[in-house]
Amino acid sequence: MSELEKRLHRNFEGPFDGLICPTTEEGQWTYYTNDCKCLKAKSCDELKGTNCGWCTSLNRALLGDKNSPFWDVKCPIVEGKQWIFTNNCKCLTVNKCEDTGETENCGWCPSLKRGFIGNFEGPFDGLICPTTEEGQWTYYTNDCKCLTAKTCDDLQKTNCGWCNITGRGMIGNYNNPDFNAICPNEDYNQWIFNDDCAC
Repeated sequence: MSELEKRLHRNFEGPFDGLICPTTEEGQWTYYTNDCKCLKAKSCDELKGTNCGWCTSLNRALLGDKNSPFWDVKCPIVEGKQWIFTNNCKCLTVNKCEDTGETENCGWCPSLKRGFIGNFEGPFDGLICPTTEEGQWTYYTNDCKCLTAKTCDDLQKTNCGWCNITGRGMIGNYNNPDFNAICPNEDYNQWIFNDDCAC
């Protein structure tokens, strides 16, 4: 990297000559004009086309990337509120499982009736989606069928199985349900993964 390139890169990181721009309630060092939206945004939806994210616990925008805000700024993870990067804003407002497919990295927590940023293993940031009678953490929109299935046959092309004794679909694998869910095997009522429904 040439000296000029290094100098231009430092523009993004902060002022030249060792000067400091303190991060305060007013905002952070902002180099790209497009990111000025970050200083006055009132909602996550206003951040499209920026390097900003939305801190739901502070209810404000901050410069950052998909993992966290920049410059050691913290976005507290409290009461299920997460750091949301700009392309994930829609996850804040989904009100049903099927809507999570419209945004990247968004899953549905049936027990809390809301979307969270996460992956197939669960919400990010150490957040927990409790498994209840309403269902389990559901990441793939195709698996939303699991939450409303009336019969085992409704679960084709999903990662769900059928619990005969409870009469409901559950996310799982050939051996058992996932996310600490239990399907009792009593009176010859078995856990049936979707490919075995015909049995």
